Parts: sequence; structure tokens; C-alpha cells
Amino acid sequence: MIFPQVTVGALAVCIFLSFTGDVTSFSLHTRNSPKGMLPANVNTSLNKSHGREIFRLASTSSSTSISTSSSSSSSTIISTSTSHSAQEKIKFEMLSTNPLLFSSQKSILSIEECKTLSSWCQSIIQARGGEGNLNNNVLLQGIANQEEGALLLKRLQQILHSDLLGFDENLEEMVIPRYISYDEDEYGADMNMNANASSSSYKYGKEIQNYKVEDILPDGLHVDTNNSKFSRHWTILFYLDTCDTLGATSFPLAEVSLPKDATNVDVDLHVDEEREKMQMQRVAASKLIFEEDIQHTKYADATQDQLSIMRFVDESGLDMIQRQSESESVGQVEMGLRILPRHGHFCLFSSLSDDGYGNPLSFHGAEAMYPGETKSVLTFFYEIPMGTFGSRAELGERAKEREERFFKFHNIKTDG
Repeated sequence: MIFPQVTVGALAVCIFLSFTGDVTSFSLHTRNSPKGMLPANVNTSLNKSHGREIFRLASTSSSTSISTSSSSSSSTIISTSTSHSAQEKIKFEMLSTNPLLFSSQKSILSIEECKTLSSWCQSIIQARGGEGNLNNNVLLQGIANQEEGALLLKRLQQILHSDLLGFDENLEEMVIPRYISYDEDEYGADMNMNANASSSSYKYGKEIQNYKVEDILPDGLHVDTNNSKFSRHWTILFYLDTCDTLGATSFPLAEVSLPKDATNVDVDLHVDEEREKMQMQRVAASKLIFEEDIQHTKYADATQDQLSIMRFVDESGLDMIQRQSESESVGQVEMGLRILPRHGHFCLFSSLSDDGYGNPLSFHGAEAMYPGETKSVLTFFYEIPMGTFGSRAELGERAKEREERFFKFHNIKTDG
């Protein structure tokens, strides 16, 4: 059963679009969009904030804790009983509090294991004529045949399911991931760049300032609850390749809680006042289009007015890269994260808010890649089981309970 999205009142929205200089109007409904976040010519009658309470990580001598009063952060170590030796750990860190977003600091699989797993996935898909993807029957057959790729996938399943998320295998079904592979030819990532340019010329050069949003985010942004997948809670992106410059998973609206030693994220230490104001306007716009049940900025049936607003949201991803190209600093900002893929590492995030609706701040997308780079990703979607909730409110309660169990499982304490 799909729960209808409840909207409260009608809101006529006029957003000044910086990329055209035009004023675009369209009608939206709002449930809880915050007042004061939109440009001056946009009004709303509601001021309730959408999203979870903001927590900050604070380290203690005996455990990791989350506090509303502290801005410092630390990492969590997870022991793995299913596939690692007693000396090996999975290390991860919290990068965002809204949405909840974590990234591994230590690889789970080696480079060679990632290559083996990727090759196995490709062979399965090719054997099926390029149609479909992985499924449980394919995995079980591969295990029965002692295929190395299938055995690696089963091992990875167990680590993520039991050792990371803390699920009971008897109560929660294992998730079969989706395998996606990109390269610059298929992905159209040339972006008129000099093929002989070095990686540093991208990151710190001037070319990035001339890009359009379509160059960086050709597939736009989306929330994983789109396409009526309203009960998707956790998503794990498991990277089988490394990208040094482009090709990141972009979360341009995420609120950052960045550990000082983070290495696979790209953020800017400095945020000027005008850009911060524009960012807040884009956050407000994302929440408004969400009320129209638009959870993908490339929504095929969108009106021209809606497309303009969605482009406005997409530009947050372009702006994030452009501001990072202006400075070599890496540090803490209020919003925006780019998770750069690394062999054997994962990104874990939540797509649900406590009210049971998707979280607009979890809008994310795959960046185009620098010429010569490739990227393969396994995507694991963990849904709240059907039958455990009967309303949006109950769905939100189940999500919150899962997150609390996750904190408890990893000895992360919440207070404040």
C-alpha cells in the first residue's frame, strides 16, 4: 500500500533563478517547509522545520557519543566476526547528521577482490544479454559452483548486514545489491576538458568555473524513496573502483559534521555569506518540490516551471564543486559533501525522516567522471519491512528505532 502524501494548503512560489535571471512561478503544496529560507519574493504560511534533530559526535574515553552541544567528532570501530580476522576492524565515521551519513575509513575488500567481484557481476549481466541485474538465484547458483565472485558477494552481504547494520539474519532478509558500472564514453563525461590535463588542473584550475550543471550531474539528483519506494531506509553504496577527482557521490544539501581526519570527502573550509544564503534557498526549494512528490530532478513528467525549480536544486551540486575548486582547504562547512569512491569502501546513509517521509536533504547524484576514470558500484537498499507499519507516522517510528539500534549496536550514545 502506498500512503498518499498529505499536503497543507497551496503555496504560490516565485523563485529568482540565478542561472537565467528570470523569475519563474509555479504552484506547490507544503507540509512543513521552513519560513525565511526562500528568496524575499517567496512567502510561506508554515515555519515548521523538516528533518531530524541535529546531533554532533563527541568522543569519550569509553565510547562514541552524540551530543547536541558538541561539534567535535570521532570514528567508530566495528569488529567483524564473519569474514575478518580478530585483528581486523571496519572503521567508519559520521560525515552528516541530516541526513545521517557515514563513510568507511578502512577498506572491507582488497583491490584485487573488488576487481574479481566486479568482473563476476559483469559476466552475470552479460550472460543475460545486458538485461536485468543480480538476483538471489544467481547468487545461490554461484555459491553452489564455488565461484569466487559469488563467494565474495556473500561475504560482503554478511559484513554489511550483520556487522555494520547489526541486523539479525533470522529476522531481516539479506539484500541483493544492484551493480552499476560507468565509464566516460557511456557517461558522457568529457565536459570539453583537456584529455591531457592532470587531476590537479581539475581540482584547482579554472575550467570548472565554466561548467554547466549538466556537465557535472548529467543524471541530476534524487532521493532513494523515489519511484514509490517509500519504505527505503538505509542505502549502502559499496565502491569497487577509486576516483581521485570527479565521479564522487554528491550530497550537495547534506548538513556536514566532518571529522578532522576525513580523507575521501571533499568540502570547502570557507563559505561566503551570499553562497550560504543561496544554499538555504535551494534547500527550501528541494523541500517544496518534494511536496509535489517529485523526488528526482530529472522527473520525466515535470512541467517547465517544475524543471526550472529542479535545475535550481541541481545547481547546488555544481556550486559545491566550484567553491571547492577555489581553495585547496578541506574542512568543515554547513552543507554539501562529495564522497569520492575508493576500492572496498562504503557510504551509508538514511533516506527517511522521523515523520516517515523521504528526507529532501538526502538528495544525491553520481558525478560525471574525469576522462580515463571508471567506476563500478554495488548499491544495497534496506527497506523497512512491510507489515511492521500502517501509516507514515509508524514508518517514521520504525526508522527511528532502527537508527537507535544502530547507535546502540556501535556504542554510540545520544544525549541532549
